[in-house]
Amino acid sequence: MNLVSLQLKTTNNFEEILQNLADIIEKIEPLSLILAPELALSGYAYDKMDEAFEISQIAIKLLTKLSSNKTIAITFIIKQNTTFYNTFYLFHKGKIIHTQSKHKLFILNDENKYFTSGDETN
Repeated sequence: MNLVSLQLKTTNNFEEILQNLADIIEKIEPLSLILAPELALSGYAYDKMDEAFEISQIAIKLLTKLSSNKTIAITFIIKQNTTFYNTFYLFHKGKIIHTQSKHKLFILNDENKYFTSGDETN
């Protein structure tokens, strides 16, 4: 098993970032554990939260497929009703095996103004 920590080029084009992420993941050898940076697809796109949520939904479906022989850890902007969360997803063997919305939001980055704190444990 390999541990692969990703660094991705950020742009305002979330689809481009997702395609780049998928291309990288496909090249990583099977049985690897892949760690993506926090909010790798969108960054802290406070002015594009709905758009970030939409690409997150597409990414979740894609990463579920790409995790058939890999484990992938990544966070997404998730929306429930009108509330946004910074949520961790763990994909393994083609399934989502764990999610956890961030509980301790980073005040210096204004996360507390844009995200709702998740439960302490899920």
